[in-house]
Amino acid sequence: LTSPFFPPMERIQRIAGHLDARPAAATQCDGKIGKVAVIVDGARTPFVKSFGGLMRCDAIALGCAAVKGLIAKTKVDPNQIDQIIMGNVVVNSNAPNLAREIIIDLQLPAKIPGTTVSIACLSGLEAIYQGVCQIEHGDAEMVVAGGSDSLSSGQMSLPRDLTLALGKYSMGGGNKKGVYAGISELFSIAGGPSKWVPKAPAIAERSTGHTMGFHADLMAEINKVERKAQDAFAIRSHANATKAREHIRSEIVPVKTSEGVVKDDNLIRSKINPAKIAKLKPAFRKAELHGTVNAASSSALTDGASAVLIMR
Repeated sequence: LTSPFFPPMERIQRIAGHLDARPAAATQCDGKIGKVAVIVDGARTPFVKSFGGLMRCDAIALGCAAVKGLIAKTKVDPNQIDQIIMGNVVVNSNAPNLAREIIIDLQLPAKIPGTTVSIACLSGLEAIYQGVCQIEHGDAEMVVAGGSDSLSSGQMSLPRDLTLALGKYSMGGGNKKGVYAGISELFSIAGGPSKWVPKAPAIAERSTGHTMGFHADLMAEINKVERKAQDAFAIRSHANATKAREHIRSEIVPVKTSEGVVKDDNLIRSKINPAKIAKLKPAFRKAELHGTVNAASSSALTDGASAVLIMR
């Protein structure tokens, strides 16, 4: 989101401009006049805090639940689906093309191409944008697009030196010299056992080392959005979500797990004490360094998936 090539607000506005169902807003994609694409309907899983009720479901399972729910809800013929496009951030190295795995697991027609896109928190919107473009360019008539992520399923990686040592040993470099010599060489490359501890996936950017919350602080500072206004927005957001619970219930597809059925969002707080929020410490930068974003005004790590049906 911080890339100089895609200023955040410009990128969001560019994508959102193509999601309006009105013909005037939906007949142009990247400057080319084409057919009108509209979002017919959508379905999603509950959005649940990571390491909670959906932690046993990976992104594929969550994506399957959303897409299956969408097909059941709209009663479309899967044979008419031209493409499935899904956004995904926390990639499963064993199955990097999430969309294709969803097609296979749901036993949808094998002819349907599956495409997975990743652009941080815009991944799901980018998937929808690409679906709109395909229809407006005349390349598709019906596209299923959305996003799925399981922060609970983030894979831990081995330190690179250990990976290199094990790779060299297993490929025949070390074990040909005998067990003891091979193990000795493995240790010389990988270091001692204290350096073999797996690393959790980073939430921060590789290029800057900063988190999304840190950048949110920077954006608030640059745009002069005060702490009080941020807290008020967060409180209003939860209040609106609470009022809309019954309305959004029709969007949600219950997810069966080994521990039961998850059918409700668990991130919405119906009762919030503004005085307590005002006392929360900044979560990413200290107050003296213009830190304002806190636990109440931040999004939690979340497991969930959603999908929409786009048609000409």
